[in-house]
Amino acid sequence: MMLCLLCGRVLTPHYSLQTLLLARQFYYDAICETCSHDFERINSSTACPACYRAQTCGKLCSDCQRYQTLKIAKATNRSLFSYNSAMHDYFQAYKRHGDYRIRRVFSGSLRGALTAYSRDYLFVPIPTSREHFEKRQFDPVLGLYEGLCPMTPLLIKNGREWHQSTLERKMRLEAPQTFECVRVDWTKFRRQRILILDDIYTTGTTLLRATDALREGNFQGEIQSLTLAR
Repeated sequence: MMLCLLCGRVLTPHYSLQTLLLARQFYYDAICETCSHDFERINSSTACPACYRAQTCGKLCSDCQRYQTLKIAKATNRSLFSYNSAMHDYFQAYKRHGDYRIRRVFSGSLRGALTAYSRDYLFVPIPTSREHFEKRQFDPVLGLYEGLCPMTPLLIKNGREWHQSTLERKMRLEAPQTFECVRVDWTKFRRQRILILDDIYTTGTTLLRATDALREGNFQGEIQSLTLAR
């Protein structure tokens, strides 16, 4: 018997016959229908095509237009859910209070999103800081994506970690680099595209700094990103 990881109700996943016959592994969101109604999926047809901000027009949002004006190269991002009050409570329980059990709540949705990316991609997780790892005793991004795709840890987080939501926009753009890329002989990698994996897209600065670090590490291929929430 499976239970909703958020409320404890009995959970009955529904699989199609095609999924059962063809999938070597399949994943489901460990959340009941009642709880799932509290979360808001981002409409891909109307979201900003560059950062996936939820909106109604499907055009570049004001932030991405500003990045274009400043000639700042950003990785194209995809996010699955809006960061509403339910998602805030989820991450409070997961990251702040350390409920590692609920890392699997959205495994089905994340796995489904990852299938859109070909085998040409290296899946690179955003690392947590040493301070936060010692406090939580786990890496929240690795927890979300563990078992869903083969991850390649190419980034190291150094120095003080800035909370993006507390910084003004100008300070976000001027925040110091907190990532570095490990030394890599890219000629040994058949894959020439990278998908950066993160949990929350807050301001875009984390993904921008991660992209910069990979470029500084001499990666010349395409870089995109995927986050659970935005």
